[in-house]
Order: sequence, then structure tokens, then C-alpha cells
Amino acid sequence: MSRRRTGAARRAGLGPPTQVSIQFAGGVSVAPLDERRIIRLTREAAGRGHTIALRFVGRAEAHRLNREFRGADYVPNVLTFPYPDIASADVVICPPVVREQARAQGKTYADHLSHMVVHGALHAIGHTHEGRADAARMESIERDVLARFGVPDPY
Repeated sequence: MSRRRTGAARRAGLGPPTQVSIQFAGGVSVAPLDERRIIRLTREAAGRGHTIALRFVGRAEAHRLNREFRGADYVPNVLTFPYPDIASADVVICPPVVREQARAQGKTYADHLSHMVVHGALHAIGHTHEGRADAARMESIERDVLARFGVPDPY
């Protein structure tokens, strides 16, 4: 008899390792990060029992997706499309925007991109930053995960 894992069980870290797939579109680059590190960051943030597709896109695709699915007319750094009923999500990251933000914030591109991967993965498993308490909880998790990878506090 097979048992279906509950959302609580997935959040508790039970189940198989999170499956991560990575796609690149529009000639974007995530160097100096490599796919192995991106997968490790995603798994560390998401825990176990999820399926997450990360898609790294150019400005035009990020803008189109944001407009089409969120009704927002700007190019975002990260968009997450969670499918909680199946413990799955698509995370779209726009490296050109992340690179610009890193420069403006005095961060390295690698550190800021690592933060966006973790941020998107946390949204994928249901975290939000809508209210102050939720934002504080999510930021705390981001800090903890990033610290394990040697990334300084992004806030």
C-alpha cells in the first residue's frame, strides 16, 4: 500500500531529495555559479520531497511572464509559480536584473544570484513575505541557508 505524503510531511523534510531541473533561455549566464551549486542551494532551501524547475531567462521573457501572470509591467528578478497540490514549482530568475541589482547594492553577482535562488525556492514551498512576521521568518531562513554557503547576510 502506498501512502501519499502530506504537505506537513514534505515541509518537515520527509521524502526523497528535492528534484531540481535547470533551464537556460535567451543566452543568459549564471557564471560564476555552476549548476551543482544551484541545485545544492535549492535543495537546502526547499528541504525534501519537492520538484522545482529553475528557468534562467532574459529580460524580455521575464517581463512577459510578469505581465501575463502577475499583471505587473516591469522586469522582475525572480518569479515563482508554486503548485502546492503536487509539491512542485517553477522558479524563473532573470540574471540580467540580478546582475544590475547586485551592482547597485554593492554585492557580488554570485552572492545575489544565490540569494534569488534561495528566495525563489522558499516561495516554491509556500513561504511568503506579505506580512511582517512572514517576512521576518522568510528572511531568517534565507540568512541561515546562505550562511551555510558562505554568502553574507543579504539584508
